Amino acid sequence: MTIEPLISREEALSGMPGRVTKQASVLLISIENRTVYLLTQSQETAQLALSEAAAKSSHHAFLEAIAQGRDLPFQPTIRDLERYAARWAILVPANPNIQAAAAHLLGQKYEFTAQTMPGIRAALGLDTEAVREAYQRLYGRPLASIFTSAQVSWLDQLRWRWARLAGRLENLPPFWLACILTVVIGAVSLALPIAVAGVGALPGVVVIIVIGLINMITIAAMAETVTRSSDIRYGSGFIGRIVADYLGQTSSALLSIVLAAFSFGLLLVFYLGISTTLEGASGLPAEVWMVGLLLIGLYFLTRGSLHATLALTIVIGLANMALLLILSMLAFAYFRPENLLYINVPWLNGQPFDPTTLSFLIGVVMGIFSAHILVVIFGPLLLQRDPGGGEVIKGHTVGIGVAIILNVIWVLAVSGAVAPQVLAEQQGTSLVPLTATIGPAMGVLGAIFVIVSMGLGLVQFSVALFNLAHERIDTPRTAALGRRGQFLLAFSPIILVFLLAEWMAWTGTGSFTGILAMLGIIVDSLMTGIFPVLLLVASRRKGELVPQVVYRFLGNPLLLTGIYLLCVANLLFHALIIWQNPFQRLLGLAVALLTLGLTIAMIRRGVFRPRLVIELRDDQSRGRDSRVNVTENGQAVPTEVQLGYNDNETRLQANSGAIQNAAGLRYIRLDLPVTTARELKVLAHIITPDGTAQAWPARLTIERNEPQPVLELPLSGGQVTLPITGEACRMVVNLS
Repeated sequence: MTIEPLISREEALSGMPGRVTKQASVLLISIENRTVYLLTQSQETAQLALSEAAAKSSHHAFLEAIAQGRDLPFQPTIRDLERYAARWAILVPANPNIQAAAAHLLGQKYEFTAQTMPGIRAALGLDTEAVREAYQRLYGRPLASIFTSAQVSWLDQLRWRWARLAGRLENLPPFWLACILTVVIGAVSLALPIAVAGVGALPGVVVIIVIGLINMITIAAMAETVTRSSDIRYGSGFIGRIVADYLGQTSSALLSIVLAAFSFGLLLVFYLGISTTLEGASGLPAEVWMVGLLLIGLYFLTRGSLHATLALTIVIGLANMALLLILSMLAFAYFRPENLLYINVPWLNGQPFDPTTLSFLIGVVMGIFSAHILVVIFGPLLLQRDPGGGEVIKGHTVGIGVAIILNVIWVLAVSGAVAPQVLAEQQGTSLVPLTATIGPAMGVLGAIFVIVSMGLGLVQFSVALFNLAHERIDTPRTAALGRRGQFLLAFSPIILVFLLAEWMAWTGTGSFTGILAMLGIIVDSLMTGIFPVLLLVASRRKGELVPQVVYRFLGNPLLLTGIYLLCVANLLFHALIIWQNPFQRLLGLAVALLTLGLTIAMIRRGVFRPRLVIELRDDQSRGRDSRVNVTENGQAVPTEVQLGYNDNETRLQANSGAIQNAAGLRYIRLDLPVTTARELKVLAHIITPDGTAQAWPARLTIERNEPQPVLELPLSGGQVTLPITGEACRMVVNLS
């Protein structure tokens, strides 16, 4: 057996540049891998994955490439390295030779100036005297030689500025990120003035505020639920996982149907809203614009990825808020008090009951606060920065408050500028009568607002609907069709949306506001009211983690029951009284009865019974400790844990003490007292430095009294859930 010398003769004679270069090469590869992972994570959040396969695809492609030694899904640019420099800096060792060699390799591979990369300079310590001297010693020339002296083109200057801006935005504190991402300004805001026109602006503002306050409660409930879930925190931001874990597979199946209907309906709204607005601004028929929109969606689907990032999502969100305020200021210049003072509330002063007016009002107002699914989608990213979840919960709640203020300003501005009778007759967006009142300036700004606010959404929901369809048709039965045939089959729902939108535009039967109102009643009653309430109740009994801040009033039974019954009553009220169309009535009644039936079935099956959770976590991320956590009924339980190693055994207090040597751990043993829980969940996972979870191979042994003294189970995928009787027992988790 030959033993390779630690230092070769050549390395000793040359000051070890060869060994240093090897180490620097490994460091540069690690930096590029980390950058690609962070960029992929940013792109995943912007894609709004509404299926588990879509949520996992990019992440799995990255991990497989690393594991198999293949090339990365894409090569990062020097701007990407600069953008995430603060987050890969932990990889850099405090060794001037390696830092200098890494800088040399960067200079060989990329082209950059000293001024454009302050983050990389700081991460590698290039401005320190030690690294400069090391570079001079290794390569016989100054470190400044890695920088180019060529003039940076104006296009590259723009790219560098965007990279710096994107880096700042993505590193915003979790409170501000959650707040900005919760404010949804777009298609629904354009329909809002039309929806309130039937009753008048002032009564409409009251409805906006009341429904907004209810949504502040339900989004806080959803944020707390996400904070309690290890599946979301360490997994993918797919809402189906949390619903299946806390409410059962039947509820998850209902959610999948709701998400598919939501994607279909909202995509139809985008086709109608964008095309009719562009028709008003350009004179080109809406039907022609729809063909262009279909081709844009097809282009991104054939690319396989949207390549939008979290930073782009933030910029578009902020731009939408700014544009809405600018349009409001323009409209206020044409303000007429008599328009604002118009009131047409049913039964007030003998006014007749108009079911269509009330339906439009309630449905559209519910839609402007439909950000609850975004809490789950952005949950993994936000909770990495705020593990306790306190800032995330506050940020989402304040975001709904900001949405209330912006939409109230918008309604008052438009309703004051355009007569309510004119607004109420609109089939398209409220920008059409505004342009007729104000002139071309409003038309141009309105077109920009529509493109910015709905353009990304059109592509996102085209991809989401395609992925939902592809997940269903990707079976052995369709394998004979080949990849192209499966693609066309998955693309067919988007073709159906396109044809339906063309027919509506051609016949003049499509109501932009009407579709949004129906989506608001059916989908948002479930997504912003019923599901958040049920999930909060379940998570406070079954959650794996305990948030840093818990608002006890959110769990008040009267409050939660009231919101639940209000949403169900809303569905029944529309199905039995307001809606006249048989299809709408049948759909609303079916959803209401199905919701009630599922809830009763969940109660009878014991879905809301307390759960005992044992979590064994080897946390390798920066600044975190490996722990054993024990929770019962959503609360931390102080329990003594025995940690077994090859040659000794130590004791640890669950939920507070840290595991000192997780790599050498062979088993943990707990003596559990009598419990009220009737379900046990055991998790064993390793949290990688990038914050994702991998299963920790383990086997569970439970020692208890008769009739089955010993129960042994493997932890499939790092976890197992099983019913228990609540009696005292000894539990051992043996680690591989």
